[in-house]
Amino acid sequence: MTDATDIVKRYIACAGRLDVDGLADCFTADASLNGFLGPNEVTGTIELFFTDVKRMAAAGVDMSSYRGTIASCEATGEVARATVLMEGFAGAVFTDYLLLMRGSDGRWKIVAKAFTTNS
Repeated sequence: MTDATDIVKRYIACAGRLDVDGLADCFTADASLNGFLGPNEVTGTIELFFTDVKRMAAAGVDMSSYRGTIASCEATGEVARATVLMEGFAGAVFTDYLLLMRGSDGRWKIVAKAFTTNS
């Protein structure tokens, strides 16, 4: 059985590889996505993120400067929250706030992602 941090580490690694299948395994199918790309509000399902990652992969976006780090991760019982800093993702710096739950199968999954780009 993994802990919440393991899924967050996998999320970071899959994002850096633009691995949509790996990312999809980190999230629940109905995960939400909310945040800001600069001044533009983004609200929807996690499929919006997957679509963007697929587009980046198809365009051959250079991810060599990408670096993701876990700023914090804390679990209480079957729920957790994590803060992830992503530098060099799509040419920007992001702060992601992830909410996670451990399902009845014992696996941690991300149920919501809120994000913002940093100046």
